[in-house]
Amino acid sequence: MGKTDVENAFQSLDTLTQEEKLMTAARTFEATHDISVNVKATQELTHHVDHKVTVIEEVLQQVDGNIRVAQELTCDVRADVDVIKEGTRSVDDNVKVAKRSTPIISVSL
Repeated sequence: MGKTDVENAFQSLDTLTQEEKLMTAARTFEATHDISVNVKATQELTHHVDHKVTVIEEVLQQVDGNIRVAQELTCDVRADVDVIKEGTRSVDDNVKVAKRSTPIISVSL
């Protein structure tokens, strides 16, 4: 093998090395681009999830408010029931007093 053959082999090797560098750079660029697209998609999904969490928090606040209103209404109903019970006791006491003080009248037909 002569000097020219060795120089040609080195030239071919250099060309192949340069092509391999370009291919590696292209693959790296492609992978980086794909990662960038995936990151953007993940950011969008995260934004949607964040929005949904915000909506859920708002709904939970409304539910909490409704529970408070229901508790207040329950207290009001309980107070009304207590008043009705007291009124019923008063009526019952009046009926008992009326029974004791009413003379028994016998009616003959």
